[in-house]
Amino acid sequence: MSTVVKVSLSTHSPRNTSTKPRSSHSRAIYDENNIRPETYKPLEAFDFDSVLVPVAKGVFAVRSSNKSHQTRERKKNPIATNRLNYLLDSFQQFVAEDPEISPSTLRVCQEVLRFIAKPDRQHECEEFCGIWRVEYEQLASFIDESCNFGVKPRLTYFEAGSTLIVEVPSAVHEAPLLALHAALTCFFGNIPFDGQAVNAIISSNIRASKSLVPDLRISSQNMRDTASKTVILGLAETAFSQNLEKLEEKLVAAIEANPALLLVFAIVVSEDAPYRSLKRN
Repeated sequence: MSTVVKVSLSTHSPRNTSTKPRSSHSRAIYDENNIRPETYKPLEAFDFDSVLVPVAKGVFAVRSSNKSHQTRERKKNPIATNRLNYLLDSFQQFVAEDPEISPSTLRVCQEVLRFIAKPDRQHECEEFCGIWRVEYEQLASFIDESCNFGVKPRLTYFEAGSTLIVEVPSAVHEAPLLALHAALTCFFGNIPFDGQAVNAIISSNIRASKSLVPDLRISSQNMRDTASKTVILGLAETAFSQNLEKLEEKLVAAIEANPALLLVFAIVVSEDAPYRSLKRN
């Protein structure tokens, strides 16, 4: 039975924290015929945190305070002040001209981005239901073109169930395959074959099928034929507390797409408590 993660969407309107009663003149029109003495305020030419500094004898110029300068810098750099909001706004602009992206589907896509951008996520894999092909393609295109992700997530889409699996691998994700990678590298290094004729490659996070980007891929290529395709011989995939049914679907699809496949490793790690790196201090 597939595990369905329910994503609840809510919007919060800002609360009025003022304890003072509203003035009856709060909506007055400020023109030359409707200026009340109690509400009139002169226009400010510059903020009063600015200071006058001498630039020549008897001549002064206005220099803004560091505080106002820092405020302007923060406004110019939205990634530094609020990376998540920047990503959400960027995606909204990215799909603005696509008529197939409705406001409701946009919110689902934004929930996917929230999970990816969350710095304190409890697990590295999440399943999102109700995502159609066009939404998946827009998300994948946006993530590929964006440089605002520390670790690029891996997306696996199942069209039959309109399900998207998002994985954000951590350093510990690769640990179970380090020994296998070292052993295979040594194995191919000791086989007597013509390296100029055949190229044996052990790579990580390279696509093996439409639905699988494995943690480790073993492949070979005929170096004497420039038109030859890469032949995938082996795959290895690590999964942390992942839905086993979905993992099997990914591996079956990879086997069907690669008839020359000889070896498949699937390492499933069940965590009693999700892995968390040490916090500062």
